[in-house]
Amino acid sequence: MTWIRFGRNEPAAPAGPLFDAGGHMLDLRAYSDGCALLIFFAPSREADCDGLLEGLLAAARDEPDAQALVVSAARGDLGGAFNDAPVVYDEGGRVAARYRGLMEVDTEGQPLIFVLDRDGAPVYAWFGSCDAWSELSGELSHRLRSAAFLCPECSVPDPVASSMWEAVY
Repeated sequence: MTWIRFGRNEPAAPAGPLFDAGGHMLDLRAYSDGCALLIFFAPSREADCDGLLEGLLAAARDEPDAQALVVSAARGDLGGAFNDAPVVYDEGGRVAARYRGLMEVDTEGQPLIFVLDRDGAPVYAWFGSCDAWSELSGELSHRLRSAAFLCPECSVPDPVASSMWEAVY
């Protein structure tokens, strides 16, 4: 299990093109609606990441200032194949490749999680195996809270949320 922490004032993460079940392009900024965004780049369905996905969705639901999104390179995953999670289609895996390119490690074929702040900038990334949920659960909740409380102007903790500084670092 590997977490990567991005630096402060990162530029916005790649935004698309991602398509919903109706074939419409999804606007990640509008979808996140000013919240932290948990993006799960799903490996092939043969990888059996259902347990990991259920945990990710539960963590996102527990954080009121976070949204979750599953990105799949398989068009057949649209329409609820991932436990009724919001799923978008990444044609040819192009968007996933752009996200993987933000890191200096090879994550091809592994589940990949990105946590974006309220401005859509990457704060954390995780890659590992589908059976790593027990190790990931507490860390993910902490990192979602951290991303949700970052100041949009400067990617540092919001000073009026001083009681939450321990959640950030």
